[in-house]
Amino acid sequence: MKISFLPYDSQLFGYPVGKVEISDDWNEEEFLEETRFFRLTYIFSGKKQEINSKKILQMDNTVTFEKDLKDVGFDVVKYSKYTGDWDSRLLDLAFESGKYSRFKTDPRLSNGEFQNLYQAWIQRDFENKNLFVAGEFQGFASFNLFENYGKISLIAVEEKRRGRGIGKNLLESIESYAFQNQSSKLIISTQKSNSAAGQLYESLGYSLINETFVYHCWNPSV
Repeated sequence: MKISFLPYDSQLFGYPVGKVEISDDWNEEEFLEETRFFRLTYIFSGKKQEINSKKILQMDNTVTFEKDLKDVGFDVVKYSKYTGDWDSRLLDLAFESGKYSRFKTDPRLSNGEFQNLYQAWIQRDFENKNLFVAGEFQGFASFNLFENYGKISLIAVEEKRRGRGIGKNLLESIESYAFQNQSSKLIISTQKSNSAAGQLYESLGYSLINETFVYHCWNPSV
């Protein structure tokens, strides 16, 4: 079993981080032997695993949705790409977008990992001008475009502004932008526990395409 070293996460968190994708023939004892070089190891599985070690906790159940953009209209666009200056409210929204994140909910990550990661993400998307912002930072969504598809990175709406269609308008605006830039589909992932997000995506025509069980293995002595 080969655990991949993650240089970006390791530098950001200040300790060695790895990841592995496991299948039906996964051997927990062999895996634990391999993790001796990593303080934190992400485990991704297509099905729920029987775990014996207390070092390993299930931290996430990620669901991924996809939408075909061929029928996206251009008359629904309400927001455009954000081109303004950096504003600390972007960071507040980024933290809000990660409230269900495994980096937020894992009690063993107590060295600012969540804050460091989401700050790096929002700053990257800001610098790349991959942001749509609603009004006076009432909500935002960040994205990336690839060869023929787009992917939502982060999305959040201020708690007091929810229920007003802001998330819907943000997504529809990005869909139109992505379609105009030769993307045939848009992909978005969230935690299964974030049922409100899943319901929003399905109401906009997104279909569930994948479910992944995510575990964290923690070796505090490394």
